[in-house]
Amino acid sequence: SMVLTLPSTNPRRIGASASASPAISAAPANCCAKRPCGVGACIALGEKNHPGYFERIPLPNLTWEKRQCHAVRIGKGGGKRRFAVCFIGGVHGREWGSPDILVYFAMRLLRAYRDRKSVRLGGKSFTAAQIRQVVEEMDVVLFPQVNPDGRHFSMDRHPMWRKNGRPAPRG
Repeated sequence: SMVLTLPSTNPRRIGASASASPAISAAPANCCAKRPCGVGACIALGEKNHPGYFERIPLPNLTWEKRQCHAVRIGKGGGKRRFAVCFIGGVHGREWGSPDILVYFAMRLLRAYRDRKSVRLGGKSFTAAQIRQVVEEMDVVLFPQVNPDGRHFSMDRHPMWRKNGRPAPRG
């Protein structure tokens, strides 16, 4: 069997619910309640256009500034013995590009799977059969915007800001 390995990834076995189904959240589509950043809108679009193999996962806790964050899972089917690869972006507030890059990667993967086409990512090409194998045999988990509070502050007030919005503890 083939495992797709992109640069800087390390597939690991994780438990996945056998009853996983697309999650529908009443949370607003954008990840930044005060100002849309596009990431949440793209996640909502992915959920709408790719049912059955795209799951939006609302995270259980709001950020310090009360923003709802989402991760996504791309994968058809489920099971406890599936391989998974996880990508995160937007860890530091000033990392403006990584959330958009992850969303773009997800949309390319989803469209290639839906349309049964090959895709070229960076300098590497993946056949339609390889894309199908990834989506049907493993889980691709993306958490594109880890720090929406920091991103919001960085975009609006201080471009080099890298922390989140939580005040430092006393002491």
